[in-house]
Amino acid sequence: MRRLGFTLVELLVVIAIIGILIALLLPAVQAAREAARRSQCVNNLKQLGLAAHNYHDIWKVFPWRQGGSGNRCTGEFDPCPSNDYHMRMRGSGFFCLLPFLEQQALYNLVANRTPPFSPPPWYTTTQAWLTEISALRCPSDGYRAPAGSLQPTNYRMCAGDSLGRASGGNFSRGLFTLYGNRSMADLVDGSSNTIAFSEALIGDGSDRIGRAVAVNISMTSPADCLARRGPNNTVLPTADGNQLGRRWGDGAMMFTGFNTMLPPNSPSCNPSSAGDHWATTVVSASSNHPGGVNVCFADGSVRFISNTIDAGNAAAAFPTTLSAMSPYGVWGALGSISAGETVQAP
Repeated sequence: MRRLGFTLVELLVVIAIIGILIALLLPAVQAAREAARRSQCVNNLKQLGLAAHNYHDIWKVFPWRQGGSGNRCTGEFDPCPSNDYHMRMRGSGFFCLLPFLEQQALYNLVANRTPPFSPPPWYTTTQAWLTEISALRCPSDGYRAPAGSLQPTNYRMCAGDSLGRASGGNFSRGLFTLYGNRSMADLVDGSSNTIAFSEALIGDGSDRIGRAVAVNISMTSPADCLARRGPNNTVLPTADGNQLGRRWGDGAMMFTGFNTMLPPNSPSCNPSSAGDHWATTVVSASSNHPGGVNVCFADGSVRFISNTIDAGNAAAAFPTTLSAMSPYGVWGALGSISAGETVQAP
């Protein structure tokens, strides 16, 4: 009787064909997954844009980037509590937006304490700062903070094409600023031409661009920071990979701000030492999406910005007035609120 079956050679050929098909299919599957993650990221940014508009409808201003109870208060946080156990002017604008992101209970954990609006966002004595907020996380960023630690954010508030101050001043050419609030009337360039939020990767302890800050960098222009791009997409000479985006409740630039001076996925730099998040910092937008980042504009629209967007002259000195046109090309112009540029996002 003749037996039916595969010979060894035929079996090997079939296995080889299956292997080739899987190899061809895998990139398509990965691309489909990334498309889904990018779509979720876009939806998160749209939620933030809508939340900012709802906040503006009530308070007639957008939230600050950094502020809160302390030696100086604004908006809903007046009067300041007399007790020193408060936000210490370090609350992020994302905290203000919590009620409009379906997170009223989380907001109340801080607002209803005694004294109100406490403790500072680096304290672990309240569950609020230890809670991960899905609307502030891009699924393409695989970093996850350990349970019981301060929770991060993938989304940042735009400080424009000016250095993002953390203390000692209120100057910002962007929509969000330190200890102050912008209104829709301040957006002379138009809400559809002004960036509100972008995404950025979270520091994971490595020295990779997007994940780390080059520290001890003397900067007279963004070019000084751009020059810190090292081999294999790292930052040099010394990297602090434990700051960027690591506290969603903290308004310091390292945690919740970004600039539009260097194009997306460029280095970030701190003129001071590792761990010093009070310094005047250059923070670049970044993502794991191929080719660029998602950005939400002040009108609530979300667009994808390429790494190759025109960023002008990185060697130009940092702007020091609101009315000066941005030297940093289309990217810089989109970050400023009232320099009179008419550029639109590509």
